[in-house]
This record gives sequence, C-alpha cells and structure tokens, in this order.
Amino acid sequence: MFNLAETYREFMDNADSLVGTPSTALEHIVEVLAVDPEMVIDEDTWQAVLDLHGDASQDQDQLVDLVISGLDSSLKLLREAMAAVDTDRLITLREMLEKYAFQAHWLLCRAEEQISPVTALPGTRGEQGSEVLAESLSRRPRSAGPVGVRCNLILAAFTRVVSSGLEAVLPTRTERDAFAILYMRPSMRILEHEIVAKDAELRRHAIKAICIGIKRQSQLPFVELQVVQLLCYYEHIAEVIVELIVVLKEQYDHRALFESMLKSLTKDWTNQDTGPKNVAAFISKLAGTAPDLILEQQKEIISFGDSNSQPLRSAVVEVLTTVVIYLLSQDASAEDAESRLEKIKELMELVMTRTNDVSHFVRSKAVQCLTLVVNSQLRINHLRAEISAHAVMKCKDRSQLVRRNAFRLMTALVETHPFRLGNGRLCLASWRSNLEKLENELESFIEESTQELINLSMETAHDIESVSQDKDTSMVEESEPELDVTEVDAEAEVETLRSEDPLPMNAERASEVVSALELQIKYHRDAVKFIEHVVDCIDTAYALLGSRSKADLIDAMDFFYVCKMYGVEEADKGIRTSVHLVWVTANNDEDAAVLNKLVWLYTELYFTPPQALALHEAALYVAGNLIELAIGSDLNGLSSLEKLFSLAEESGSITPPVVALLWRIYGSDQPSITPERRRGAAIILGMLAKDKPENARMGSHVLVEIGLGDLAKIDIELARYTAIILSRLQTEQEWKQSTPPARLEASHEIFQKLGELLLLPNPDEKWFAFAQAALRTINNLCEEAVVVFDTLLRAFHEAGKETDDPELEQQLFCQEIFVAGEIALNLAIDLDRSELMFKRRFREEALAKNTETNDNSEEDDLKMVGGSTEDDFSEAVREIRERELLFSDRAMLGLYARMVVDLCATEVGTPHSEKVGICLSLSLPKFMLVSSIFAEKQLPLMMQLAEGSSRPVIRANLVVAMGDLAMCFNPLIDKHTEFLYGRLSDPHKEVQRTAMTTLTNLILKGQIKVKGQIVGMARALESKDEEISRLAHVFFAEYSTKDNAIYNSFLDILSGLSVDTDLSDAAGERIVKYISAYVTKERQIKQLEERLLQRLDRCATEKQWNYTCYALNSLKGDRDDAVSEKIAAGFKTVEKVEDAPKINEDAEDVHEQPFAPAPSTPTRSPGVQEP
Repeated sequence: MFNLAETYREFMDNADSLVGTPSTALEHIVEVLAVDPEMVIDEDTWQAVLDLHGDASQDQDQLVDLVISGLDSSLKLLREAMAAVDTDRLITLREMLEKYAFQAHWLLCRAEEQISPVTALPGTRGEQGSEVLAESLSRRPRSAGPVGVRCNLILAAFTRVVSSGLEAVLPTRTERDAFAILYMRPSMRILEHEIVAKDAELRRHAIKAICIGIKRQSQLPFVELQVVQLLCYYEHIAEVIVELIVVLKEQYDHRALFESMLKSLTKDWTNQDTGPKNVAAFISKLAGTAPDLILEQQKEIISFGDSNSQPLRSAVVEVLTTVVIYLLSQDASAEDAESRLEKIKELMELVMTRTNDVSHFVRSKAVQCLTLVVNSQLRINHLRAEISAHAVMKCKDRSQLVRRNAFRLMTALVETHPFRLGNGRLCLASWRSNLEKLENELESFIEESTQELINLSMETAHDIESVSQDKDTSMVEESEPELDVTEVDAEAEVETLRSEDPLPMNAERASEVVSALELQIKYHRDAVKFIEHVVDCIDTAYALLGSRSKADLIDAMDFFYVCKMYGVEEADKGIRTSVHLVWVTANNDEDAAVLNKLVWLYTELYFTPPQALALHEAALYVAGNLIELAIGSDLNGLSSLEKLFSLAEESGSITPPVVALLWRIYGSDQPSITPERRRGAAIILGMLAKDKPENARMGSHVLVEIGLGDLAKIDIELARYTAIILSRLQTEQEWKQSTPPARLEASHEIFQKLGELLLLPNPDEKWFAFAQAALRTINNLCEEAVVVFDTLLRAFHEAGKETDDPELEQQLFCQEIFVAGEIALNLAIDLDRSELMFKRRFREEALAKNTETNDNSEEDDLKMVGGSTEDDFSEAVREIRERELLFSDRAMLGLYARMVVDLCATEVGTPHSEKVGICLSLSLPKFMLVSSIFAEKQLPLMMQLAEGSSRPVIRANLVVAMGDLAMCFNPLIDKHTEFLYGRLSDPHKEVQRTAMTTLTNLILKGQIKVKGQIVGMARALESKDEEISRLAHVFFAEYSTKDNAIYNSFLDILSGLSVDTDLSDAAGERIVKYISAYVTKERQIKQLEERLLQRLDRCATEKQWNYTCYALNSLKGDRDDAVSEKIAAGFKTVEKVEDAPKINEDAEDVHEQPFAPAPSTPTRSPGVQEP
C-alpha cells in the first residue's frame, strides 16, 4: 500500500533510494498512462515512473504534461466517485491522486533548483560604476523562463485539485498536511528567489497555491513559520509577502496570517542585523497597500516602536502616518467619525513623539511623515497647531537633516494654511489687530445686549404686575377666603409669565451673534498662534545663516522665500541678511549652490515682474524694488547688494529699461518723487556703474544738473551718491593699464560744483561722507587734481578768516582738517597709481623692444637699464610720500599735519569739543598713512589718544586706523598688537565691535600674527552683545578654513580660558565645545589628546583640570582607554571635593555649527562714526 508520508520522508532524506536505472522509455510510460491513468497504481509502473523522475536527463516538459494530465484525470474520477458515494473507489483513487501529486512535487523541486540565481551587483562607484550598474541591471532576467512556465503549470494543477475539496478523500488532518506539503513547501521555496519579484506570473501562481493551502487545508501555521523565516533572511521577500497577505484578504477573506506573523515578529530574533530592516520594509509596503490591516493590528505595530533598530522605528512612524492619511480620507459624515478622529489624534501623537527620538534618522522620518500629512490635502485643522509647534522645535534640532525636513514641514504648513482672510497673507500685525477688534466687539456686544435684555425684561414684568392688580380689583367684593384663593392663582400666573422668556427671538439672535463672534475670535487666535510659530522658525532660519552647513543656508533662503510670498513681514530681515552670502567663494559645488540660490531668491522676489505687466510697468516694478532694497540697507548691506546687482545684471535680471527708468527717477522734478526715492535711484546707479561705466555715462548731464545743483545743497546725501556715480565713470580696470584713463581739466564744471558744496558750512554729519566721495572723485577724474586740492585748502583758510560766528568757525575748521587729511590720503593713492602705471608702461615698452631684436646681450643690458630706471622712479615716489608731502617747507599739507598733531596732543589732556575731537581722530591717521616716518613718530600719540579718550567714537575710529596702518606699514604695527587685542575688553560695546571686526580682517588677511591673545576672540563667543557674538562666530568659521589654524591655537585658547576668573565655567565649556568642533582630522585629534593628557598632570588648579577634561571629552573620534582612566582618576592634588563639577566621561555628540547670522562684508565697522 502506498504511504505518501513515508515516501515523502524517504525522498527528503535520499531521493536516490527511490529510483534505479530507468528500464522503460519515457514514451512507453506516457503511452501507458495516457491510455489508463490509473495504471500508476501498479507497482511496476510506479517504479518505472520513479526511475524516470530520478533521471535528470529526461524531457522535463513531457514529464510535466504527463503529471498534469494524471492530476486532472484523478480529479475527474474523484468527483465521479464522490457523486456515486463509492467508498472503495475513493480509496483506490486516493492512491492515484497521491502518486501523481508526489510526481508533481518532485518536478517542482527540480524546477525550483533550476531557477537562475541573481548575480550580485558590482561594488564599483563613480561614473564607471553607474555604467556597470546599468549594464548589470539590463542583463538581469525578467522571468524564470521555461522553468517558470513548468512551475506555473504544476502549481495551477495543484490549485485545481485542492480547490475542489479533498475532505472526503483525505479525512484526517495528518493526511491533508501530508498532501499539502507537496505543493506548499515548493511554493515557499520558489518565493525565495529574487527573480520571482520580477516574474509576475510565477509569483501569482505560487501565491495562489499558498492561499488555497491556507484556506482549504489549514496550512496557516506552516506558512506563518516560513514567511517569518524568509523575512529574516531575504530583503526582496517583503514585497512578495505583502502581495500574499493582500491576496489572502481580498480574494479569500482571510486576515489571520498577518496577525500571526506579528506575534512571531515581536520575538527576540528581530534584534538580528537583517531582520528588523526587512520587517521595516515589510510593514511599510503593507501599510501602503492595505492600511486597514495595519489599523486592525496597531497595538503590535506600535510595539515595534520600542525596538533598538532605527530602521524599524522609522518604519513604524511611516506606517502610522499612512494609517492616519487613510483614516483622514474616510467619509467624515460616517457614524464612527468621532471615534475615528480620536484614533487619528492618538496615532498622530505617537508620530510626533518620535520627533524626539535618539536617532536623527528617526526624527527626520517623523518630520517627513508630518509633512506628508500636511500635504495630503485632507482636513487636518485640528492637528495643525501641534504639528506647527513640533516643526518649530525641530527647526532647532542639532541634526542638519532634521532641520532641513522641519523647514520643509513648516513650508508645507504655510502653503496649505487655512487662514484665507485678507488674500491669505500672514501678516502678524494685521491678524493681531483684527483679533483685538473682534474681542472688543464681543465685549461691547455682550454688555449692550445684556443691558437691553434686562430693560426689556423689567418692562414685561411691569406689565405682568398691572395685569395682576386688575384681577385683584375685580374681586374686591368677594369673601376673604375666595380672595385668598384668587391671590394664589394670580401669583401663580405672574410666576408663570416671569418664568417664560419675554423676548425669545431677541435672546436667540444675541446668542447667535455671540457664537459667531466667538468662532471668529477662535479662528483669529489660531491664525495668530500659527503665524507666531512661523516667525519663530524665521528667527531660527535667520540664525542658520551663520551655519557652516551649506544646506542650512539653502534651506533658510527657501523658507524666507515662501514666507515672503505669503506676506510674513518678519521674513524681510532674513532676506536682507542673506544678501551677505554673496561673498561666499564658489570653490566647490556646495558654495556655488549657495550663491545660485541667493541670486534665485532675489531674482524671484525683486527682479522678476508679474507676467501680466507691460514693458514699462515691469521696469517700474523692478526699479521700485531695487530702490526699496537700497533705502533699507546699511553700509555693509549696500556693499553686498552692489555685488549681487552686478551678478543680476550679468544674468539679465536687471535690464536696460530698468536702468533707464532709474535715471528718469533720479532726474525727475515731479513732487511724487521723494528725496528718499531719488537717493535710492542714485545708490543703485552707482552700484550698476561699478562694473559697467556706461551706466553712469548715459546720464552724466543729469548728474551735474540734479546731483550737484540746488537739490544737493539741501540733500547732501544725494550729492554724496552723485559723487560716487561720477567716480565710476572710470573703472578700476582702466587704472590698471599702462596709461591713465582720459581725465578732465581742472576747470571743468564738475569740480567747480563739488568745490562749492565742499566749502558750504554744513552741520550735518553726512557731509563728511560726501566730502570723502567728492575728493575721491576729483582725484580720479581731474587731470590736475593737485591744483583743485590746493584751491580748496586756500578757500577753506580764507573762509575761516571771514566769519565771526564761533559755531560757524568751528564747523568750517572741522571740515577743513577733515578735507586736508582726505587730500593727503588721495595724493598718496595717486602717487602709488602713478608708480604702478609707470612700471607697466616701461615693461611694455621693454617687451616691445625685446621682440624686435634677438640679441641676447642687448636684451640683458635692457633688463639692467630697465630695472635701474624702475628703481629710480620708485625711489623718487617714495621720497615724495615719505618726506615732501608732509615735511617739505613748501608743503601746505605739512602745516595741516603739524597742526593736527598739536591739537591731538592737547586733546589727551584737555579735550576739545566732541566734533573737533572726532575730526582729529579721523584726520591724524590719514596723515600717518601717507608717510611711515610720520606714522612711526606719531604712533605713540595715537595710541595714547585711543586709550585715554573718554569718547567711544574716538576710540573706535582709532582702532580702525590701527587696522589701516597694519595694512600699509605692517612691521610698525606688528609690535603693538597688544593694543588691538586690548580693545576687545573696552567698556563700550561699540568699541568692542569695531575691534572685533578689525582683528577679524587683519587675522584672516594674514596682516598680524595670532598669538595667545586669540583667547579674547574666543571669549567674545559668549558675549552678551549679539553682534559681538555673531562677529566672533564669523571669525572662527573663517579662521577654521586656514590650514591647521584652530589646531595650532587650541591650547592657547584653552590656557587662557582656564585662568579667566570673569568667565563662568558653563560659558567656558561652551566655548571649548564650539572650538573643538573645528578639529576634525584624526591625526590632529590624537595629537591634541596626547598633549592634553600631559597637561592633566601639570594642572595647578582644579579649574584648569576641569577645562582640560572637558576639552578631551569634546574632541571627536574614538577615545583611548588611557584618556578615560586619566579622567576617572580625578584631580590629584584635591583630597576632598564637596561639589565636584560634573564631567561627562563619554564624549558628547558635538553639535553642528552654533547658529550665527551671516558674515558681513569686510568694510569699516558700524562703530566708526563721523561728526
């Protein structure tokens, strides 16, 4: 008797034991079984069939056809026997069915072994790697080929057999399990192959067979065990299992597999390396296909959130989000809407909780999922407040990836906000104003309506009392007992009337109005709260403009753009500050991306007019935006805008019609053109003329008439910007040629107009900026600038004699000494330019002569003569600068220089008026910049004035002067760097800011050496003044880009901080942590660790020891055991410490660059003021 279970076990143990050498041809067996399929029951025939199956060389397709035919015949005969209720016949046919099924199993096993494995992808990277990858993917088989076809046929036959119902043939569970294993195990084995993920037909047949086995033959435990094991080892299997579960649910109404899988997946095996990752992929794919199944098993899914696996926690967040979106998409009017909202709230709380996960990948995924919910276009108004609050927090996350996604979330919230009043603009001031009006309106309405209802109620009560009195009068003649009864009835009637609402319609209307107002108030409060969250994010984005991460800069600008488009006025601050990023040097793709993003930001917001505008209106739109930008910017902002506008003009964003319109605004005499707008147009024209002088030349006739005419006398700022435009009639490139550019005669109208404006007494402090620009213009444009300068000084001298007004005399004197200093500086600049032009011209002439002759000896002689001539000319120029300009008896500037020195000497002991003192502090350094001899002689005086003056403006101006001297006469100032560093501790914040800016420029340009005083720069990181702290962050961000700069200065900074008694330990530790973040090279970290370990033994105080330990903990990289042991040993010279500072023995995660606004351009500090 054939026993299927025993035969199967023997086959699994050793299939060869079942077969021998085939003695019968396949064709004969096929012929026999085709005539009578029941012949397979015969032992000899059965053995012959087994022998054929054991021979792998036999035609497998023919065997498959034979077996399928046998299975179909068995199924047909079984149905006939069951219909006839022939029990004996069923027993015979059962053996027939099992033998054919066993053959089918054997064929499936062989076919499964022949499915081609997928070759592993090469690990090549780069461009060649991508080509290899593409070629490898193209070679991958898309189906199992002929083997897959055979599998499909056999699985389809098994499906037909099992679907017909075998309970009558296989009555016991054991028998059914033995039969089911014949097709279930091969089906599961087939799914292991990655090729099945691409062969949809084979996958469909295998899944169908498995589903039939679960549904008809109760094979759920087997399948559950198999899929869990497969999921543990194969990455591709997740998608296949998802399809299996979905087919089971949709076509067979079976949901138990997923439930049983989850129970197994919560066991310890999920802590393996591949298991959690595959489970994460599985539940994520299933949530996208069947979120209702996830919802049913949410408790088990949520339990995965406590896993140690980061991918699994991320998947849980994604799954919960998918379920939330699924619930939100359901019909809101359904009966279970309220419970569904509670479920949504519960799941969203879980998602938002994961925004605080320890892994930044999980935090980032949670924020991404919140963005999906916001972008789902579904009603989430009840969730927006919580989501926006989490977005605000995550914008400040230490991980750049989380911050980026948080800003994208906030962007989505802004773009989908429901507050559409006022065209959807999110102006905080406007919404707050409307809210206040509504609250006042509600309060007033309640007071008015309450008083009205009270009055009406009192009138109604009076009417009721009158009715009661009439009834009493009509019964006055009745007996006393009857009167008592009537009084009782009347009182009852009054009470009844009073209990009723005397004005039901009015009260109802009042209630409706109150409800409507309360609803509007709630709406406005929600809007205000949301806009406040947006503003918080803008503040964070503003701080991120100082981040070292280029991605942070791009994200911040993207967020500013969206906020600006939706009317958030607070975004203007960030947009204006981001203009300083124009100074980012595009050394790599990241830097170039920042610069491109900045140009895009301003182009979209300011340089791109609406498409509906005509050409003139479009030019007017752009010109108006340019003027607004110029008007609202400070000195540093204007410098950055100048470079940005140059880039914009190169890209075509600022067109010629815009420039022409700016000229029209500048030259217009219409009352609608305010002085402020005219000045703005002048500023922009000056910027655009820097690289393209033709932009200035096209309106040169207007400059003299408007900018230097009557308007200039009442608007000195307009005169200043006009002078700047005039100075740019010639470019810097023209001055770098061998011959000077064409210049104007000294009698030209331009110089006469400028001279008249310079000689006018003007108490406005802005006159000094005009004078500086005017004198520079004269020096650049005038052929004989010395003649004009001489005339000016003599005119000033005469003007001072002619006035008797002390105030006017002082004003003219201040202007005179300021002009004298500027003239001296301009003459020195002109001498330097003359020297450079002479050298260029001489070398060009020498090169031309060398080209004409090939005589080497003559060439050498020429070089010698040329070198001698150049040296002679340079020596003559140096002699003029050093001695003649200031020391010659005939030099007028020498008289002014000596006068300024004498006045400065008296300023130290007996200060002059503030205006005179400031002018002296501006003029003396300019004379010193002319001659190193004069500078060396007067340097002690200048330092004495800077240290002894009680006026912060004077001290700040002289700090800038020291920086200028360091650029010109570096050896002279190198001995006095202590003076510059000392200004960092000046009692006035403005002087500190100026010193910080000056030192930053000098150090970054390599003009002064960085010594131990750099600890003062580090201490400024914790300054209470935001601007000083920002400048310090900018300095170290730039300083870190120099080779080994932070590494070389690290120990000096640490030493200085550890002995600073004015600095708190917490502030010092923050500084150490910030500086340590810049030491990233492994070799440098190791060397610092060694040197810090040596310092631990030499620490004289516990504070020094604590700082050293904190520095060790703050360094990145793996720490040696010796470091931990040394720290654990503690401070040796302290016997007992009551409250020892907490030193974290585990190296903390070093945060990314602390937030600081973007760097300003290297110009004069804002602290430099002029009288």
